[in-house]
Amino acid sequence: MDDTLEFDYAEMLHHISVVVSDDCLRSEMVDGVPIRKLFVSNLAERTTFKDLRTYFSMYGNVESCYLRRNQGKSNYAFVTFTKVADAVTAMQDGSRKRIRLHNRDLRVMAADSWHQPDSTEQRLYTMGKDSTKTCERKLSTEQYVHKYLQNDTENVSIHMLNDDCLRHIFLFLPIIDRVRIEIVCKRWRDLSQDSWHMIKTLDLSPSTWGFTYTHTIRTALLRKILLKCGRFLTRIKLNDPIHYLSQSTLTVIGKLCPNLTNIDVTALTVCASGIRTLANNCRNITKFNLGPSTYSCDNELKCLFKLNQNLEYLAITRNNILGKCLLCLPAQTMHTIILDRCDYLQDTHLSMALKELENLNHLAINECIGITKHTLEVVGQHCKSLRTLELDGDFPSAQTADMLYLIHLVNLQVLKITYNPKISDDFLTDLVQHCQQLTNVDITGCSNVSDVGLTAIATLVRLEKLIVSYMHQITDDGLKNVCGLKELECRRCLFSDRGMTTLIQSSPELQLLDLSGCRNIKDPTLEVAKDVCNSRTNNVMLKMIVGGTAILTKKEIGQERLPPLLHIVHVDLSDIGSVSNTCLVDELDSWYDGDSDYTEYSDYIEYSDYTDYSEDDIYCREPDELDHYSDY
Repeated sequence: MDDTLEFDYAEMLHHISVVVSDDCLRSEMVDGVPIRKLFVSNLAERTTFKDLRTYFSMYGNVESCYLRRNQGKSNYAFVTFTKVADAVTAMQDGSRKRIRLHNRDLRVMAADSWHQPDSTEQRLYTMGKDSTKTCERKLSTEQYVHKYLQNDTENVSIHMLNDDCLRHIFLFLPIIDRVRIEIVCKRWRDLSQDSWHMIKTLDLSPSTWGFTYTHTIRTALLRKILLKCGRFLTRIKLNDPIHYLSQSTLTVIGKLCPNLTNIDVTALTVCASGIRTLANNCRNITKFNLGPSTYSCDNELKCLFKLNQNLEYLAITRNNILGKCLLCLPAQTMHTIILDRCDYLQDTHLSMALKELENLNHLAINECIGITKHTLEVVGQHCKSLRTLELDGDFPSAQTADMLYLIHLVNLQVLKITYNPKISDDFLTDLVQHCQQLTNVDITGCSNVSDVGLTAIATLVRLEKLIVSYMHQITDDGLKNVCGLKELECRRCLFSDRGMTTLIQSSPELQLLDLSGCRNIKDPTLEVAKDVCNSRTNNVMLKMIVGGTAILTKKEIGQERLPPLLHIVHVDLSDIGSVSNTCLVDELDSWYDGDSDYTEYSDYIEYSDYTDYSEDDIYCREPDELDHYSDY
């Protein structure tokens, strides 16, 4: 019975590892390269090279074995098999904890694609050991160009341009074409490679790469491009939630991009070694966006923050940090901190850090369930410079009275407290008496706010933007004193034509009115909007989003004769999911003016038994399209 349970447990672990791994363990390929080299960690101190080779020989012929004794950390090794099937079998047994040597379960995984013996890099590296490497590559170049370019390139008009003109033209090419032109001729290759130094920003957008499905880009391909331009980059943006990038990506970025100042890796799941490599190589970071990590990386982030004393902006999303690292943030330069869904964030650490960050201008704490009274008290007493405060979600450990600490933020201009049942009419009444600088208020989903609280907000003389969506206790009575707005968003509220027409007439600068899902809004509101816009002399356009209301249908609106300063959008933004909502809002922009002992393979990339390749040795390829370029 116990044996059966143990076997089932091992099978479950294997299934989980298959799901979460970047490269499926059953696959014989990694980034399109056959797997023959394995990374082996968690080795005992007494394990020798001979022990490893003998043990893994049970799976098949071992071509080579490299053992690294790592002072202060567990040793690791690379084992290369002659046959792919033997390597895959050993890798699968390792994932099921079936490889045990000297009382330790060895961790076995595929080495990165650029370390595999059959990769293009390794073939070039092997060629490089030959003293005639340069001559061979020059000959290869001439043969390749002669095969694919039969015409006399000197007679082509573009070759009449001087080097500066060609270099400037190359700057407008996407990455895929930059790589392609390197095979045209030696002059183009030299100019193209020279032009890489003018690239300062890299992201995964189709316009940057030159093909649509950029989410299929893997770490191996990204690394090839960074070998060309990494040392020149100052900004890298990897925030696309759909991607094939592995945990070792941040380690690669840290090694190849030492001059980065702006890093956004929100979409990556990073490991400790990636942050450690970043800290060791990048000392000029001013803006850092971090996503999930394999475990709490507080110690590594401590080091990163200490070594980057010019850090100004920090955003951490879905990470399991405890918050100790926040104590090492540079107090003089930090102006923005955004903490989003950090479930393990401890109130004690955050509050201690905020006490030192008295120059903070923007603080956002979204759905961090560990926040209690202490943090709210520190924010109110020590963060007097705050201009923007965002608190999203209910803080279960805080009380309604604890929110009153926030009324002491007299310099606040933007306040966003959403989906928080602790926000009451009394809180808003006290808030507006102290925070008269407020221009932007968002209380979406605060279900306990009634017309009393909305009436209090209406007394703010500088108020320009108000968001009161999904609130069912506010009516036209609360809206009657609101005037002078530039933007109002009130999705799925109970407002009627009476309150909305009054608002439109009393807000001559109104630019955006989002009425999505307000079923009580009918044609009289549209008629008043038409009259107001016809009489406007300030040339301010009013955009009304009326999907989900009782106003004319989309077809009928298309037949209406609207004044030039009125734009009607028949889209219901209250009736779609958050993801689709975000995408749709992006499309609507044109309407707006305005400490673990777990050992990972990437921990040892910097100690790899291979020499780094220069940019001259590597050629990039587009997935499934430029394979013949990668072999060159």
